[in-house]
Amino acid sequence: MLQLIRDRAQGFVVGVIVLFICLTFALWGIDEYVGAGGAVVVAEVNGDEVELGEFQRMFQRIRQQAQILYGEQFNEAQWTGEQAKLSTLDQVVDERVLLGLASDANMRISNRQVFEQIRNNDQFRDEAGNFSQETYARLVGYMGFNEIGFEQQMRRDLLLNQLRTGIAGSAFVTNKEARLIEQMRKQKRDIGYGVIPVETFKNEDTPTDEEINAFYQQDTERYRVPEKASLEYVILSIEQLMKEVAPDEQDLVAYYEANAGNYTQDERRNANHILIQLKRDAPQSEVDIALEKAQALRTKALSGDASFEELAKENSDDIGSRTEGGETGLFGRGVMAPEFEESVFSMQVGDVSEPIRTDFGYHLIKLKEINEGGLQSFDEARRDVEEQYRREQAEEIYYQQGEQLTDLAYEQPEGLEPIADTLNLEIQKTAIADRNELALTLPIEAVNAAFSDETLIDGLNSQSIETDKGELIVVRVGEHQPSRISTVEDVRDDIITAIRNKKAREATAAFGEKLLARLQAGEEPSLVLSAQEVEWREETAQGRDSSSVNRAVLRAAFKADVPESGAATFIGVPYGVGDYALVKVSNVAYPPTTEIVTADVDAVRNTVARNHVISDWRNFVEANREKADIELFPGNL
Repeated sequence: MLQLIRDRAQGFVVGVIVLFICLTFALWGIDEYVGAGGAVVVAEVNGDEVELGEFQRMFQRIRQQAQILYGEQFNEAQWTGEQAKLSTLDQVVDERVLLGLASDANMRISNRQVFEQIRNNDQFRDEAGNFSQETYARLVGYMGFNEIGFEQQMRRDLLLNQLRTGIAGSAFVTNKEARLIEQMRKQKRDIGYGVIPVETFKNEDTPTDEEINAFYQQDTERYRVPEKASLEYVILSIEQLMKEVAPDEQDLVAYYEANAGNYTQDERRNANHILIQLKRDAPQSEVDIALEKAQALRTKALSGDASFEELAKENSDDIGSRTEGGETGLFGRGVMAPEFEESVFSMQVGDVSEPIRTDFGYHLIKLKEINEGGLQSFDEARRDVEEQYRREQAEEIYYQQGEQLTDLAYEQPEGLEPIADTLNLEIQKTAIADRNELALTLPIEAVNAAFSDETLIDGLNSQSIETDKGELIVVRVGEHQPSRISTVEDVRDDIITAIRNKKAREATAAFGEKLLARLQAGEEPSLVLSAQEVEWREETAQGRDSSSVNRAVLRAAFKADVPESGAATFIGVPYGVGDYALVKVSNVAYPPTTEIVTADVDAVRNTVARNHVISDWRNFVEANREKADIELFPGNL
């Protein structure tokens, strides 16, 4: 939307900006601008400079990949800090190191390889499935490249993949290793344990002032109060504008007639069904049993001994629909399994089908309802008509007022009143809060804009910020509280609680270690722990995925070394907020090789080999990076 606003932008201010740019180019020449960014160096690798533009392209690529990977869960805030930039710089340097290594090894990628890689990329195809030069040029531009630059990057990527493939080819796992790992993975152990709760050792003793001050000085940063601010903001919202649109009946009828195609429905049908679940590759004996059951149910349904809905509730294997008597709800073509759909759309209301076989099993179907489709009447479509009419009208107003809002935010940056008065918007305010708390009220983009230098330090309005909800927001900072470290008095109660918890954890662990020594000396666990009012539990033949044993205890039990003699091992396990578990591990048993499933061994081999490849590649990169002469200039990012 902002691009549209920029496209439409007019007025005195825009004219002044354009004039200023033209004068600047006339006086100094455009080359001053084109060449200015190229001189910024962010790293040197073996004497070769890495320029800012290369870093920026890598940063954008990684960011786009993260957006695709995480979708709606993508966190924009993670890409505004130093850590994301430094991580990207490391990747740029790694790439330079590896490209240098490939060059020294005389590895090459031919023009034909680059050409075929681009031609075979589905993203560059048109609707007919053919390579589209226009689509290619457009998408390459979106990624920040011209075509030559993209092809150079493609060549580098293919070269690195060739290098990575060579490393991957050296990683392998033998069948014997995979079987041994699978046996280890499926081993069973007897596990006994008792938990000493930290609550037993908590008390209300007040630490001395010396203890409080010493604890505070150990890590004053833990008592840092984050930067806070209260924000003022205005929102131009399509949803709000929709509420303000007041169409009359004549407007809605005219809109309905002009957009009749939007209110035409295909034929839809509603049915009840009974599923007798059966795998597609089930043996013939199971097929015969399922078919016989389906035919018997059909006979009952036709005889009237029980209603089809009752039979579905009692017999259907479709958990999602059986409580509703097997009802599917209205559906059109292209939704259900082809065999199911073909049967439903050939039936008359009340018909009961023969058993129909799909990938899910056998179905009995009774057609309940036919909705012929066709053009909905105005009365039937009225709700949708009004919704769409309001939205279209609101969007038009939104675009017009959005241009005004953007201009006003820039031209009168000292306050929100001109925007609010001109567009009849309410100036809203937040309580003073940190960034995370503010992000519960406003989009993270608006919060980040509020904490920018222009808004926070200079006290100006932010630029207009567009959200994916059809909103334009302008924010400014009201009250601001810089980040600070709390005084010891401010956090005295927190420190007292932390000291008490620390002492309780230490006392619990010390007590547990004393009991552990007695167990390791041969005393009976149930007797030792019952005297301390701690329950002792015994679980036999437990696997790594057992649900009968506490997860922390289970992990520790499978890490413990158990003597081959079969004697028990006792270990102590601190976990949670301070609890301490005493654990006995014994009777390690491995499944015989005859019980090892070949498919499981293959899966283990693939997983371990993949982990080897990842580890080998990481070690290879790190080893070559250590040999390289690298200098970083993070201040230029």
